[in-house]
Amino acid sequence: MEYIFVLASVIFVLGFIFIFQGLMNKIIHEEVTKDVIQKMQTKLFIRVALFEVIPIFMVIGAFIFMEGQEQRVDPTIPIVIILSVFLLGAFRIFMSFRDVKASVKVNELINPIQTLFFISIPLLGAIPIISIIMLIIVSG
Repeated sequence: MEYIFVLASVIFVLGFIFIFQGLMNKIIHEEVTKDVIQKMQTKLFIRVALFEVIPIFMVIGAFIFMEGQEQRVDPTIPIVIILSVFLLGAFRIFMSFRDVKASVKVNELINPIQTLFFISIPLLGAIPIISIIMLIIVSG
């Protein structure tokens, strides 16, 4: 049952990477301005919020189900898997950011793109961190 936390983290990280890379591809292949990047940032927040619902329900459901059980779980392997998935996702986001930064020819667009990148890393870590904390709580 502890692997539901892992599944929630994997679903979220893969979905987040898909959303982020879609936005980065749009920046690479289209002419963008600061206003367009700000609108993309808003779209990122909305899409992530909508996509985050399913993993949150999975984490809450697993926590409720596991709280009443007498047997304790060993959280080591699930935590290692969650951290690995997070690190791979962060690496993939960094690679997308690096590609976009290299393709942008207007220097004034680099700061908004960096802001988008630095906002994305904590967003990516939200569900994995919640899953790790819940695993630690459940393992008692």
